[in-house]
Amino acid sequence: MSGNDRRSIGELLLDSELAARDVLMDAYEVDGATMLRTWGEVVESAGDLWDSLPSPGPSPEFASPAPEDSLMAQLQAMNGHLMRSGRGQQWPGAGEPDERLLRIAENLTRASDLLTLRDSNVMSPEVRADLGAARARLVHTLYIGAHGVHVTLNRELRNMQSQRAAARVHNQFTHPELPREDLVRAVSRSRDRVAAFEQLAGSYVSRTYPHALDGEHLPPPPADRLRQALAAWDVQAHRSLSRSPSAENILLTSQTQMMIAQSGQVLLRAASQAGRIDPDLYASRLGPALDNAHASWSSLSRSWNQLLPPQALLKADPSLVAAAKETSAAYREVAYDRTRPASAIEIADRVDLSATVQTVQQSISSSVDIAHVIGHAAAQPDVTAPARRLNARAQQLHAERGESFDAPHEGWVTASDHLNNAPAALPDIMRDDLLTQADEVAATATVAMSAASSLETTLPAAPAGAPMNGQVHQHRTAAPAPIVGHVHPPGR
Repeated sequence: MSGNDRRSIGELLLDSELAARDVLMDAYEVDGATMLRTWGEVVESAGDLWDSLPSPGPSPEFASPAPEDSLMAQLQAMNGHLMRSGRGQQWPGAGEPDERLLRIAENLTRASDLLTLRDSNVMSPEVRADLGAARARLVHTLYIGAHGVHVTLNRELRNMQSQRAAARVHNQFTHPELPREDLVRAVSRSRDRVAAFEQLAGSYVSRTYPHALDGEHLPPPPADRLRQALAAWDVQAHRSLSRSPSAENILLTSQTQMMIAQSGQVLLRAASQAGRIDPDLYASRLGPALDNAHASWSSLSRSWNQLLPPQALLKADPSLVAAAKETSAAYREVAYDRTRPASAIEIADRVDLSATVQTVQQSISSSVDIAHVIGHAAAQPDVTAPARRLNARAQQLHAERGESFDAPHEGWVTASDHLNNAPAALPDIMRDDLLTQADEVAATATVAMSAASSLETTLPAAPAGAPMNGQVHQHRTAAPAPIVGHVHPPGR
C-alpha cells in the first residue's frame, strides 16, 4: 500500500510513530494544556484514516467481527467527549496548538488523502497484510502520543499539588499564582481520561505490535533515492546556513549529520560483512574513524539541543526540514526493517552495495565542509537562543572551566531578557565552546574522509546475477521528491 505523491502511506505512518516518540521524550518540558488542546485533532485524523482504510472483505479470518473493528469508534468517542467537556472552561482554554502533535495530525490526514482503495471485495494477501500493519502503526502512534500527554498532565498536576501544599505551610491560600481547586480537578480529570484512552489503545497494541508488521509489503528502494537525497541535503544545508544561520537551522543540520554518520556506519559495516569492502580495512581503520566522527557530531548536536526548547526545529527553514526528512526516510528505507536495523544480508538484497558504498563515501567527504559551514554560522552575531537556556548553559560551562574564562560583570544575559526568556545572543563562553566543537567535528570528519578514500581502490567487482528481490538495480523507480513534514531528531 503506497502512494507515488511524495511520501508513501507507510512512510507517513512511520513518521507519525517517530514524532509521537519525540513528544513522549519531551513530555517533561511542554505545556499540558497546549498538548491536550491539540491531541483531539490527532485522534480525529487517526479516526478518519482508520475509516478510509479499505475493508478486507469476505475471508475466513474475518468471518466474525474482530475486537478491533470497534476500537477506533471507542477511542473517538472518548476523545470527542473529552474535547467537548473542555470547551469554554478555564482549562485547557484557548491558545496555540502543539506544533509537533499538529504535524502528526497532518501526516495522518495526508495518508488518508493518498488512499485510493475503497471497500475492495477482492484483496491480495499483500494488501491485507498491509492493512494490518497500517492499523497497528496507527494505533501504536495513538498509544505513544497518549502516554506523552498523560505524562505531561501528571507532571503538571504534581507541580500544582506541591504548590498547594507549600501554600498551606505558609498560610498563603490567596496567592494569585497558585492553582485553584477547580483547576486541579480539571487537570486531574483530564489526566485520568487520557490514561483510560492510553490503556484502551495499549490493549490493541499488545495484541498486534510489532508482529502485525511482519507481513508488511515493502517495495524495493528506488535505485538512486539515497544518492539524490544526500546530494539535495548537502546543497540545502549550505544554502540554509548561508542565508539564515539561525540556531534552529544549525541544530537541525548537526542532528541530520549525526544521523548520516550513524547510518553510514551501518551501511559500510554491512558492506564489510557482505565482502564488498575489505573487512580488515573496515575493522582497523575505517570503522574507528567513523566511530569518532559520529561521536563528535553527537556531541555538537547535544550542545545545540541544550540551547533550544523541544519545538525549536519547527522554526527551521522549511526547505532544510524537507531535505532532512527525505534523507532520513531514504536511509531508513535501506538500513532498517520495520522496527529493527536490517541485517547485512537484507541490505545487500535491497541495494547495489558497491554503488551505496560510493554514495556513503561521498557523504563523508561532504560532511567535512558542512562542519566548517556550521562553525562559520555559529560565529555570526545574530544567532540567538532563549535567554534562560543560554544563561544556564553558560553557568555550567563557566563552572567547568573555572577561572580560565572570566564571567562578565553584567551577566551572561540581561536581566530583562532572562525575565522574559527572550531570544539573546550567544555569550562568548558558549560561542567559543561551540566553535571548538565544530572544529573537532571537522577534524574527525577529515580523518574519516581519508580512511574512506581507499575504498575506491578496494571495491571488489559486483557479483553476477540479479538481486534476490528480482529487480535489477537500474530498473527501479525514480526517487520521490523531497518532502515537508515532521522531522525526527535522529539519535535523540
